[in-house]
Amino acid sequence: MEISDIPFENLFLGNDKIFDSFLPEIFFSFVILKLLSTNTCQINLYLIKTKLNFPIIHKEIFSQILIFIYIVIFLYYSLIIEGLFFDFFFFNDLGGRLAKILFLTMFLLGLSCIVQSFLVERLNFFEYFVLVLFAVFSSLLLINSYDLLSTYLIIEMQSLCFYTLACFKRNSTFSIDSGLKYFIFGSIFSILFLTGAVIIYSCLGTLNFNNLTLLLNFYDSSCENASTFLFIGIICITITLFAKVAAGPFHFWVIDVYHGSPLASTILFSIIPKLSMFMLLIRWICTISSVFIKLQSLFFFTGIFSIVYGTLFAIRQKRIKRFIIYSSIVQIGFLVLVLGINTLEGFSSLYFFLCIYLLSSILIWGKLSLLHSNYTNVNLLQTKKEKGFFLSNFEGFFTVNSLNSYSFLIIFFSLSGIPPLSGFFSKFFIFLSLIDSKEYLISFLVISISIISVFYYVRIIKVIFFESSKIKLENLKFHFIVNKNYFNNVDNLVLIYLQFLLIFIFFYPSTLVLLSQLIVLGTFNF
Repeated sequence: MEISDIPFENLFLGNDKIFDSFLPEIFFSFVILKLLSTNTCQINLYLIKTKLNFPIIHKEIFSQILIFIYIVIFLYYSLIIEGLFFDFFFFNDLGGRLAKILFLTMFLLGLSCIVQSFLVERLNFFEYFVLVLFAVFSSLLLINSYDLLSTYLIIEMQSLCFYTLACFKRNSTFSIDSGLKYFIFGSIFSILFLTGAVIIYSCLGTLNFNNLTLLLNFYDSSCENASTFLFIGIICITITLFAKVAAGPFHFWVIDVYHGSPLASTILFSIIPKLSMFMLLIRWICTISSVFIKLQSLFFFTGIFSIVYGTLFAIRQKRIKRFIIYSSIVQIGFLVLVLGINTLEGFSSLYFFLCIYLLSSILIWGKLSLLHSNYTNVNLLQTKKEKGFFLSNFEGFFTVNSLNSYSFLIIFFSLSGIPPLSGFFSKFFIFLSLIDSKEYLISFLVISISIISVFYYVRIIKVIFFESSKIKLENLKFHFIVNKNYFNNVDNLVLIYLQFLLIFIFFYPSTLVLLSQLIVLGTFNF
């Protein structure tokens, strides 16, 4: 019997079923508590005194997290109990379960890059991985959240982890600066979220998504003052969620925070919150669907602004890390834009686009972490003044390292949406959803801007393949080391697998399309 055939009153499960339904989260929390309380880990910390001050237990930590995440994925795969818990505080459904499996899979694919960056920057603290697991745990709970109060508490728990991870490199002024900026701007948006929640509660007397949906459908709009205040509260919540996914013009914090944070933390910020936040945005849109027509222009403006702003500023960037950050703002703009049409087809295309975007993000940040590692190995970044990677570092890359050059060709062509790569279909489905919703002007505008955005991706390809007359000595050393033992390294094998996926999904997109549709339909099967 399908869950849709179960009477609505049976969806409220008793206390005996709550434990079974939240068994993966309970197991996750106990593992984190065990890592915090175990004496073995504290003893191992005293054994990390080596000549290079390098952690010697990173392989053990990596293997433990790997096995642990595999167990959690298996628990989610075996979970069949779905329903509403704690007076609608949490909502466990098929769509959320599939989204969690997808999220943990993406985290596993990016874990090797995170560990590699952790070693290169010599953060040398076991607590780093505990905070990472706390952030992952928060994202899993956020997917289940069905109340503004629980949503706020979970977002704050995740934000506290991110504040600490941003300033984890205590000897770096850039890291401390990014952590403080992250904390200040995060506090401002938390106040904005609470303000919106207070206004909504004062108007409707509830913060639960289910109750809000019912009340908004029958809300008496004859009282103009109450309607105005309610609309202001909804806007405050929506703007806060836009800021959390770094959509323009609420992205102003992300540039300095991502650029100044340790590379391992930047990779985490790019991967962990995206899927859970966009699923929360979809639930929020469905909650306010009766008044969404008034907010539709805000979604369209935010999406178009993100695409235009990210495109124009990415062209001007010389540092590769800032270039990637501005490029991610453009990708977020596409996701916010398709949210504005508020259709099941649009939500399905959003998940498809988000999967391709996360794969591309893991690839590009993984490549950057390997480059950082190789530069460090030849002592090119071991100076008192912190330096970053510039586009000029890729001059002559193809001449001495053709294999990695083709990898960059696949990554940047996929991000720009050029076939035969899966990035083409991800943007194609977005445009198709907009055209089906008769948003012709927005579709034409976004397609025109996307043509311009191809320029800065092609510029990097030009530097890699055609500017070979200015090869510097340090670049030559760096390129040679990257090419060494390419197929004998776990990190490289993961990146090769992801590059294969970008090509494979283009020719066989049906699996990912069906998965995206199943997540959407599983979310709305009640």
